[in-house]
Amino acid sequence: MRLLDVKLEQREGRLRLSGVMEDAAGKPLPDLWFEYGAEWRDFVRADADVFLPTMLIVSMIRGEALETSLPVSKRMARAIPTIQAIFGAWHPETLTVLPVELPNREDRPRASSAGAGSFFSAGADAFYTVLKTRGRVDDGHAPTTHLIHMTGIETALSNTRTGKESQTRALAE
Repeated sequence: MRLLDVKLEQREGRLRLSGVMEDAAGKPLPDLWFEYGAEWRDFVRADADVFLPTMLIVSMIRGEALETSLPVSKRMARAIPTIQAIFGAWHPETLTVLPVELPNREDRPRASSAGAGSFFSAGADAFYTVLKTRGRVDDGHAPTTHLIHMTGIETALSNTRTGKESQTRALAE
């Protein structure tokens, strides 16, 4: 499985970040994409690192090595074998540990920011993370200032209750 290109497009007040992929035989795969409101433009990075975690799981399920010639941060490249080993140990019957080819590795300084984001599902783990990191800067990391809620990750969009976003926003505030 190869990541060929990363595209960022803005239309009708929305940003769409897409990864263009193909399988090991060179057959095009459906684009992997994330969509955001245009007001979040400053937080969206159009690079390969954004797509590698999701692609890693899919490549392990498909039994295909993961590769890209696009630039990848050295930090991400170093983390992938550990991530793959953990997921492979959790689900050895469905996830195969395979080679990952990331030849174009580059040093990237950590973004300097007065804040950081955390995914927020409104569950126990999400609250634990927020409460533990709120206002904390002692470990060199910025405090959690933004919460990210994604619909359609844990539950199919067709099964998502309407109104959950407003409930989650109220909890986050």
